Amino acid sequence: MSESLIFTRRPRRPPRIDLTALVDGVFNLLIFFAVTASFAGRQAGFAVKLPEAATAQSLKGHVIVGIAAEGPIRVDATTVALNQVGVAVTRHSGGNRETQIVVRPDKTVPYQRVVAVMDEIRLVGYYNLALAAVKKRGP
Repeated sequence: MSESLIFTRRPRRPPRIDLTALVDGVFNLLIFFAVTASFAGRQAGFAVKLPEAATAQSLKGHVIVGIAAEGPIRVDATTVALNQVGVAVTRHSGGNRETQIVVRPDKTVPYQRVVAVMDEIRLVGYYNLALAAVKKRGP
């Protein structure tokens, strides 16, 4: 019994690179950077365009009072009415009258509104106030 074995060659497929893992990784990075970028520049709960100042500097251990161009006033992340700003600042500072209060008005907010907010803060006994600005670029 002589049997002969016949070998047949199957056509070879060229190797493929599976890009599924690469696409998943890139998509996750895209989502991460999109979410991170949405938080950049947002303090006191909403975005404001601050004016520039050559002497601007970073502060720590403070309460931020944000004033939007049109709309709300926020103490840290809490939206308040103008007549409630002083109460909210007291609550967020723990009653410590030495706390630095940083007022962050949008650069298009009318001066009268900024003064009114600062007046409400001073009426409850806070005198350590600062106006927020961004550092000027260049000379």
